[in-house]
Amino acid sequence: MLPKQGVMKLDDVEGMASNTGMSREPEVAPLEWAAGRLDCGGGLSVPSNVAELSRWRLALRQAVRDGVVAPETERARCARSLPYWVAAHGWTYRLREVGEDGRTRSVGTSGDRSGEVAATGGAGGGSPPSPASLTVTTPHYPFALYPIQVTTLQRLVNGIDTGADVLLDKSRDMGCSWLGAALMAWTLLFVPEAQMIVVSRVEDLVDRKGDPSTVMWKIRYLLQRCPEWLSGIDPARFGEGGDCSRHLSIVNPMNGSTIFGQASTGHIGRGGRTRFIVFDEYAAFEKAESAWQSAADTTACRIAISTPLGPQTHFSKLRMQGMASGSPEVITLGYWDHPEKGRGREWRCDHDGSVTGTVNRWYWWSPWFDREVERRADPLDVAQNILIDHVGSGQTFFNRPALGQHMREHGFEPRRCEWNEQQQRWEDYPDGRWRVWEAAGNKSTPHYVMFADPAYGLGRNNSAVAVVNVDTAKLAAMFVDPHVTPFELAEMMSMAGRGPFRGRYGSALIGWENNGPGGSMGSDLWRLEYPMLYRMRAQGQDHDKEGHTLGWTSTRMSKRLMLSNFQRSLLQGEFFCPCNKTLEEASEYVLTRDGGIESPEVADQSAGARLAHGDRVIATAGAVMLMNEFPAFLDEASDFAPGTYGSMLGWDT
Repeated sequence: MLPKQGVMKLDDVEGMASNTGMSREPEVAPLEWAAGRLDCGGGLSVPSNVAELSRWRLALRQAVRDGVVAPETERARCARSLPYWVAAHGWTYRLREVGEDGRTRSVGTSGDRSGEVAATGGAGGGSPPSPASLTVTTPHYPFALYPIQVTTLQRLVNGIDTGADVLLDKSRDMGCSWLGAALMAWTLLFVPEAQMIVVSRVEDLVDRKGDPSTVMWKIRYLLQRCPEWLSGIDPARFGEGGDCSRHLSIVNPMNGSTIFGQASTGHIGRGGRTRFIVFDEYAAFEKAESAWQSAADTTACRIAISTPLGPQTHFSKLRMQGMASGSPEVITLGYWDHPEKGRGREWRCDHDGSVTGTVNRWYWWSPWFDREVERRADPLDVAQNILIDHVGSGQTFFNRPALGQHMREHGFEPRRCEWNEQQQRWEDYPDGRWRVWEAAGNKSTPHYVMFADPAYGLGRNNSAVAVVNVDTAKLAAMFVDPHVTPFELAEMMSMAGRGPFRGRYGSALIGWENNGPGGSMGSDLWRLEYPMLYRMRAQGQDHDKEGHTLGWTSTRMSKRLMLSNFQRSLLQGEFFCPCNKTLEEASEYVLTRDGGIESPEVADQSAGARLAHGDRVIATAGAVMLMNEFPAFLDEASDFAPGTYGSMLGWDT
């Protein structure tokens, strides 16, 4: 049976879960604007350099005061383009900046900030500055957008207008909370009768008096610095204690628009209708899934913003769902697209996992990143807050450095081939479903065991079969195909177990996971009269008599025992795995909140295509389990005459 043609295989998309295997440099946003102009869309642009932008903004205000530019004209421009309003009239409260050497330092230590900041202290108005006032130490900073931020704002507005959910997957300190605040402030000013909700993990993160880290503080900050001639409202009314601002609420009495804040619960905006809802730092929500589902009845556009906190969170599940299906739309804002942090970026591979914590992970190196890795000295911190690594930001089960060392010492590329049953030989194919590591022309007759992690054959996740040479304790071959049905897989295993892997006894010992799609494989193999089928033993009692149930049943306990046995065998040199893809998948297995062990995408079966689901790991770990139980299997078979089914299976006769 040859591989099906014209269908994209899962190997092509498994890199979506991490950067392993992605040697091709991905597309990234430019770090600077062409010709020094910030394109705001709608035919509008402003200077991109902060100093020039500040002078341009001062000149614009002066032109309005002098009657050269009508307030209505400027108001129409702002209503037409959110990025234009942010760049022309927005402010941000910035405490840190990155120098050309990649060092992060406090704002104000490097001299000239801009004439506008010096003159106004961030107030957004005032007289032109004197030459002596150009050096400042203020954290108030003109909101000079960089390319990825403009693209993000435009995509957010499009998601709201079209009724689509959006997810912002980000590194720490990319200004995403400020972008969310700007989106809400702009909507409050220029979209009539718009109701919005902002949600965070606890109420104090939504709104707390005098706290710049809260979302509502950022919104008020932007509104208070918007000129009255533009908003039609005295900016002081948006301040704390103003009649347009209350705890957890801001209103625009001129157009009826409102912003409400609330803590995360399982009931978001019940009974109301809102233009959009922003979930800030969504990965940290305790009742995230309930909140997300509840919000669907309230708004057509849900916006989740967060850095990752491990693959078991609902945020990470939504991200995988979006990458697989396009809904929600996933927008990635990484440090590599930050004009200061990404300066000098290079696409590199972490071959031994010493930088990123993941073997063979590709990443964007930059001077800033190099310093941060050294400064933080914690792979979990780097994965979570810098690399946007949804796997590495969780608690992994396998020892990643040990996996990397094993890959360096034992990993090598296999043959890609198919078994020709008629001619009894392997035939090479570029897209062959079999990966074979066993040396060709091996004259010995070893024992073989085979274990399968079957799928339904719908193309969403792989069926995988691992073959282990019991005598050498090495992975001999691996079969991987997302389109083979359980019955076809049983036929293929029967053919391979009686053919290239028949070994000393004329057939390999076959086992499989009988949960889900594997439930019928036992009867399929029985009908094919396959003689050597695995029967599961009592958990934790490897040398007890085997049970009566064909195959291996996955429970939390049995899975932990099997994966622990696999890891121990690797660490103690009792098993050798030349398949780097299997070890890469193993490095992504995490401990879930409920104590289970899962690959990241399996944690949520509702996420659509499961992609890199760790099929190879289960297949290989199962084969190692069979390898370790093989001597007991032979002992139990010794009471029966050679060649009988009792001899092969150890059944009572």
